[in-house]
Amino acid sequence: MEPSHTHILLINCPDESGLIYKVSKIVYDHNLNVVSNGEFVERKFNHFFMRTEISGKFNKEIFLREVKNILPQTAEIKLSANTKKNVVILATKEYHCLSDLLIRHKFDDLNLNILGVISNYTHLEELTSKFEIPYYFVDHSDKSREIHEQEILAIIRQLNPDFLVLAKYAHIISLIRAVLQ
Repeated sequence: MEPSHTHILLINCPDESGLIYKVSKIVYDHNLNVVSNGEFVERKFNHFFMRTEISGKFNKEIFLREVKNILPQTAEIKLSANTKKNVVILATKEYHCLSDLLIRHKFDDLNLNILGVISNYTHLEELTSKFEIPYYFVDHSDKSREIHEQEILAIIRQLNPDFLVLAKYAHIISLIRAVLQ
């Protein structure tokens, strides 16, 4: 089935008997297919976690209401379309993290679109260009941290990603604050 018709259901709540059966029954009752499922119980705190990829067309509001009704009151439930997320990768000069991400992206192992790589060094530009991904070099020499971060933020805002991925990039604290504002 097309990715646009698949959704990811995330559940975390206190564990109790029959949770997998109850959720699966709702999935079945809505004539949906389970593409993949993973669940586990964290024993120390007796907490249940479940990630289920489902496919098919359904009324999401009714489905979520039914799932909420069978789970413990404190359950956290999230249902999202299984679409590729747009990301920007922040890297420095170490190649191993970035190269792993680029290779996995090339072979469609990651459910994401890489909008660009931003780095404070030119070391990884040649590698990135082999994957036809835009590379943004933001020199940090002779600049204050604030000015350097503002230049990076301008690129991030221009690209407008869903997520930032850090590939051995360490200068993030004030960047995160600025992105969240």
